[in-house]
Amino acid sequence: MSLRTLGALTLTIALALSACTGDDPEPTFAPEPSASATTSPAAASPTPVAQSPEDAVRAWVEARNRALQNGDTSGVESLSSPSCSTCEDLVEPIEAVYGSGGRFQTPGWEIAGLEVQSETDTHANLTVGLTYAAGSTIPSEGASPVEYGAENHMATFRLRHGGGRWLVDFIGYLS
Repeated sequence: MSLRTLGALTLTIALALSACTGDDPEPTFAPEPSASATTSPAAASPTPVAQSPEDAVRAWVEARNRALQNGDTSGVESLSSPSCSTCEDLVEPIEAVYGSGGRFQTPGWEIAGLEVQSETDTHANLTVGLTYAAGSTIPSEGASPVEYGAENHMATFRLRHGGGRWLVDFIGYLS
């Protein structure tokens, strides 16, 4: 990658991250279908199959955020390759906190920007700007909350394509 491309990417993501404020409107979502609505098996799937590297990263972050809310890490694990030790490093604390009767009080991560750096039929590398929302962790039942503020980070997500879909194979922090 040329220095010009790296500089442009860094500037783009830095601008995206600096534009994040607490004044941004909350996203709105379509209402949940009624219980009487018929759903297809694909719609009932808890983890959508990612169609592109960008979709895979978005799905992974969404699945991790869901795990923070309910302790169920199966969605994020299904989007991680079996060899992704850095994925496990990010999932293990969630399992430990919920296993001890604790919980997280945060919406989790938000993707501020992402860019594919390289992509082949079997591998992709993306640079991702992440905003970690402020919140608190109650590490175990009856424990006092541990408060933390919002943070911005740059990360590299390496993906591999297998089984007809993209899986996160490595997450490394650039900042």
